[in-house]
Amino acid sequence: MRDYAEIERHIAEARRLRSEAMGEYLAAAGRALARGATAVLSLLTRKLQAKTPRNPGPYLPA
Repeated sequence: MRDYAEIERHIAEARRLRSEAMGEYLAAAGRALARGATAVLSLLTRKLQAKTPRNPGPYLPA
């Protein structure tokens, strides 16, 4: 039978690996949210630019 110290080392290693995996998941989620926010801002900017006339026509003084 294994001794308790070895079992504790395995448990500690498993916890460390789990923490690393969760950190990677959270980092990936943050990157995905940033990409989504950038896409939304880009879309809104394009829609606002489309609403402003690019060629308003000749200037007619009053």
